[in-house]
Amino acid sequence: MTERQLQFRVGLFTIFAIVAGTAMVITFGKLDSLFEKSYVIAVHYTHAPGVFAGTPVRKNGVSIGRVTDVLFDDEHGGVLLVTKIRGDVKLRIDATPHLARTLLGDSSINFEPGSSDQFLPPNARLEGTPPVDPMDIVNNFERQLSKALASFEATSSAWRELAVDTNGLINNNQEKFQLVLDRAAASLHEFSKSMQGMQQTIANANSLVGDPRNQEAIRKTISALPLLVTETRQIMTDTRKILAETKQAVTVARTSLGHVDENLENLKHVTKPLAERTASTVAKLESTLTNMESFSKELNEFIEVVNSEDGSLQKLAKDPALYRNLNRSAESLSILLTNLSPIIRDMRVFSDKVARHPELIGVGGVFRGSDGLKAPEPTTSVPESVPPPRISGSTSRGGQSSRR
Repeated sequence: MTERQLQFRVGLFTIFAIVAGTAMVITFGKLDSLFEKSYVIAVHYTHAPGVFAGTPVRKNGVSIGRVTDVLFDDEHGGVLLVTKIRGDVKLRIDATPHLARTLLGDSSINFEPGSSDQFLPPNARLEGTPPVDPMDIVNNFERQLSKALASFEATSSAWRELAVDTNGLINNNQEKFQLVLDRAAASLHEFSKSMQGMQQTIANANSLVGDPRNQEAIRKTISALPLLVTETRQIMTDTRKILAETKQAVTVARTSLGHVDENLENLKHVTKPLAERTASTVAKLESTLTNMESFSKELNEFIEVVNSEDGSLQKLAKDPALYRNLNRSAESLSILLTNLSPIIRDMRVFSDKVARHPELIGVGGVFRGSDGLKAPEPTTSVPESVPPPRISGSTSRGGQSSRR
């Protein structure tokens, strides 16, 4: 490799490095923002932690500019942030700039769009909403959690007292509950005996029933009675389980009763307007039902007329004579139109001839006949002093008439 080739390659590599570096600067340095149109908006905050030159400014989560300078406001106090907004982005006059801060300390200005029809002019000043410190949120959460734990402890004590009262109530009345269950079992036993007697009665009554369908229905009913007794016994067994669960239900019931009064009071406010308008509502409903009844009567009358055998609609649907008459009328109309075709053609020829020679409708046309054909127009020019020929068609028609 010669020295000249080495210098050429080094120069080529240098040029490539310069081009690549320039491209990276343009791409990652966002130099295109230098050529964009923009305007300045000043935002005042009481404090602005984590904000510096280059902090992004967003609207609806989309970047619309950056903070160019951070100044202390000696006149009003606080911090004045100078932002540079893209020229194609318009902010409404009631837009609110919020300073958001993440847990990692990154800050950004987020504009909430307003609803005004006017837009902010350049160099306008806005009052911003300062960010919420995450540590303040943690401290507030700790205080709220302490209050919640205290309330939970008081609630647990109340539930404990309620459970003790419920257990005492059930333990003191255990004999009464058992007596109720024994009486219920005895009643079910007597009911089972009554059902057996009823089965015998139904069996005797089957001989008096003459309809086989009734006998079959009665047999099905009697067959279902033992199953009903079995299910009733199962219900009693389940009742004992329900009584055990009632201990827990009583505890929940006392809490629920406290909310029932509130719900009833709210329901009273809801139903009071309805009660005041009950008379008008009932009157409107009665009027609507009356209209529906009259409409139903008219609809029934219309259906009776439609279903009547002597009605026009029934005859139109069932009588084939109407179709035959319509078919004959259509055939007659077709024949009539066919017969009218030569008449219309002759009228067209007549109107054309009269349009060309209006003198043909004079007195001479009455005494001279016509052959019924359209005479060709003369091709030779006629002097103004000589009247146009009138007897060519009449002569031909007269000759033809004489020959006839």
